[in-house]
Amino acid sequence: MTIALHFEQIIAVDLDEAWHSLHHDLCLLSAGLPNVRHIREVSRQGAADAAGQAHYAWGIEHDVVPGVARPFLRNLLDEVRSDTHWHEGARQVEFLFYTEGMPELFSCQGRFLLDNHNSGTVMRIVGDLDVAPHELPGVPKLLARSIMPTVERVIRDAISPSLEALPTALDRLIQQRRELSQ
Repeated sequence: MTIALHFEQIIAVDLDEAWHSLHHDLCLLSAGLPNVRHIREVSRQGAADAAGQAHYAWGIEHDVVPGVARPFLRNLLDEVRSDTHWHEGARQVEFLFYTEGMPELFSCQGRFLLDNHNSGTVMRIVGDLDVAPHELPGVPKLLARSIMPTVERVIRDAISPSLEALPTALDRLIQQRRELSQ
């Protein structure tokens, strides 16, 4: 099943400041994201402010997975991985979210786009979330049909609200920094 994602929000922050903060402080945004315990940088390649790649692990809150799905999902959603490709000139980040324990279970591909707006920066997040719950091992055929919608919902709830809240979390982080520096 493919779920189209499209979120757009204007934040009252200069484009360069928004880009710099997103690029350098993504891990700090977890406090403002629903269903996310932490974001940690796993590795980074390329110059600090230029094009490059970064790999992250997003710790997902345990209560996102309901009891009925826990036996099948086990710890597959404890940490969701993201591979990102940063394109500074275009102010664009290509992303791929997946679970390292079973990459075929789902993938969420898309991009973050930052553009100038007369009142700050517009941040767009577009992508597709593909979920393949039938790939879960150990799901009896009789149970497969009834568990599939739950698995799809759990994965959607682990990914989509966090992406939707990303612009607000970025805006809050930058505003907090401004307040602290005054």
